[in-house]
Amino acid sequence: LKSGGIAFTENKGQVSDQNNKPRPDVLFGGTANGMVFHLRNNGISYQLNRVDSWKTEDTLLNSYYRMLPEEKRKIPDQITTYRVDVNWLNSNIDFKIIYDDSVLGYTNYYHEVCPNGVHYVKTYTGVTYKNIYNGIDLHYYEKGGVLKYDYIVAPYSNYKQIQLEIKGAEKITLQKDGLILIKTKEY
Repeated sequence: LKSGGIAFTENKGQVSDQNNKPRPDVLFGGTANGMVFHLRNNGISYQLNRVDSWKTEDTLLNSYYRMLPEEKRKIPDQITTYRVDVNWLNSNIDFKIIYDDSVLGYTNYYHEVCPNGVHYVKTYTGVTYKNIYNGIDLHYYEKGGVLKYDYIVAPYSNYKQIQLEIKGAEKITLQKDGLILIKTKEY
């Protein structure tokens, strides 16, 4: 995985909500250009943060075990989080996950939600929800540093099965090039 690349880390119990409650519906998570995403068993959630105000903090820098003069650094003071959920309506619940290449190594987590630890958590370069709709697969991957997805529709399958519900958006616009622009409040 190249530096800054997008990857998909499996959830083996380390993912929680803001109240430290487990989120077993989240199957994979990752970050893409400052945006956090969670692939769920019934959709995907995108989370964006905006820094509303900054504050300065005194810090002592340590360079090669030498103490340097005090310096001020800016850190976020107030942050607003925006979340958009895209839910797959009437999708199959018995889909299978197909993994792209795994990233070398693994990660262990010790969080409040998993105080005894979650071990050997694997990360992948992409994942496919096989048969998310009848005859339709959904592949998530990275291309050119951007999070991408493709619906792969088998011959004679009805693409109209794909139905999306978008929550958390202030405005949704279909652009001339066919792309959907989703705008969050004040972002």
